[in-house]
Amino acid sequence: MLLRSRFLACTLLAASVFGIDVRKSLAQAAPTSVIEPKYSETVEYTWSAKHVTVEFDRTSPDSSWVMTFRDSWSAIDQAKQQGKTWEESASRCVSQECIQFIDIALTRFQAAKPANKISEFAMEMQVNTELWREVLVTMRDALSRLKGHNPGGSFFPDSVIGSILQQERTSEITKHIVALLSKHGMIVGDFGLSSPPSLRPSLKGKSWSAIAELPDVGIDVPPMASCELSKHH
Repeated sequence: MLLRSRFLACTLLAASVFGIDVRKSLAQAAPTSVIEPKYSETVEYTWSAKHVTVEFDRTSPDSSWVMTFRDSWSAIDQAKQQGKTWEESASRCVSQECIQFIDIALTRFQAAKPANKISEFAMEMQVNTELWREVLVTMRDALSRLKGHNPGGSFFPDSVIGSILQQERTSEITKHIVALLSKHGMIVGDFGLSSPPSLRPSLKGKSWSAIAELPDVGIDVPPMASCELSKHH
């Protein structure tokens, strides 16, 4: 501390000899404004034994929340694992468990943040056992009807995506989720896909009928279902 004081005194003395206003120079060098950090906020409820998470997140203190029911291990990260497949065994819980987890998380979140708005619900479709079985059957049937070969890229044909949408909207788990969200005071919009399933790049050149025979029909990253939410007045 003594050495630092002597150094500062010497600096000021030298500056006065040469006519330099050190304080003015330091003031000019100081930043005129503070750069604000990027804001995000996340609340998570995780059931480790089942490897599932209900996540609430928002991007500003005043924005609404997005609620997501997902695998506790990121699906994108899982897809990077060599040899990863998304057959029926990739699912985490049956419908009754899924509804229970969503209900518990939503009840606790609304109790903790009663004035906060939730504007969207999303769900990774492979998490639910019954839904994922239905998706794979639906995709397999749609792919088996296609002629020709996969030209490459990460997109399934539009007809396959359309069949998933139709199946998702009539699924029993979707009906249960709508009823649950309504019970929590929300008006639920139509279900759609916030992200469609992607196709494994390594399957370029394969016939669609051959892809249909794969245990996970060639999915690279599973689809995510979603719907908009608004509050009952």
